[in-house]
Amino acid sequence: MNRRFVTYILGWLLLLDCAFLGLPLVTSLVFRESLEPWVAAMAVAGVLGLLLVRVRPPADRLIRPRDGFLIVSGAWIAVSIVGAVPYLMTDALGPVDALFESVSGFTTTGSTVIADVTVVPRALLVWRAMSQWLGGMGIILFTIAILPLLGIGGMQLFKAEVPGPVVDKVRPRLAATARSLWGIYVGLTALEWVLLRLAGMGSYESLCHCLTTLPTGGFSTRNTSVGEFGSPAVEWIIIVFMLLAGINVVLHYRILTGRGRQVWRDAEVSYFRGVVVAACGGVGIPIQAGGDRVVDRRR
Repeated sequence: MNRRFVTYILGWLLLLDCAFLGLPLVTSLVFRESLEPWVAAMAVAGVLGLLLVRVRPPADRLIRPRDGFLIVSGAWIAVSIVGAVPYLMTDALGPVDALFESVSGFTTTGSTVIADVTVVPRALLVWRAMSQWLGGMGIILFTIAILPLLGIGGMQLFKAEVPGPVVDKVRPRLAATARSLWGIYVGLTALEWVLLRLAGMGSYESLCHCLTTLPTGGFSTRNTSVGEFGSPAVEWIIIVFMLLAGINVVLHYRILTGRGRQVWRDAEVSYFRGVVVAACGGVGIPIQAGGDRVVDRRR
């Protein structure tokens, strides 16, 4: 196992994490909130990243399967620990709860220990949403896009990171594949933000919700989630993008390149359609029946 090279790549991942912390830093400036949590988190990620990057990489820059799995595992642990720093610095959560919230975000689990999000700084909610967004596509996949700048190939990272049965390369070069997938992910996120704004949602809350819809994480700026807006348009927009996000992003690329029929016949999509129809029927029919009984009793 090439431990020195693994350490070197983890250092670059931490530097990327430091860069991503810039968005909540800007948010805190806009809403005139404390900058200390973000400066501290960026300092932790930046210093650790620089220390690891200064480790001179070996001449052998080949990432083997074992190295790939170690890098992916180490990356999620590292970014989760750094991601917990803002929760601690804002006194929003204690150490264990902060780590739980950070891990829940990056793994797009959606579980939360924050009882009332309305008293949490807005910049922290943006970071909370962004952690899910990064976890949805994968910070590893983002790293693969820039590995060629370091003279590194990343196929083993791709295999270790990308979930689902579709792991074939959609472009001849892996870095081009990663950039294409991230381009689709960013494009869908931007499109949802625009649609939510047109539906009447504010810029800040549109940003938070589009960042958590694509990874299907579910973090919200409201305690009762999107139902609190009382807007069918907002709910339908999020429903559509949740369905799109439920499909492997490689299949989105095939649709954009004119292979929609191939995607429609894909085994993953066929199974997904069946699950969605069955779930809607299994959940929707009892809810509708229960609603009708409530109306009858009121009459």
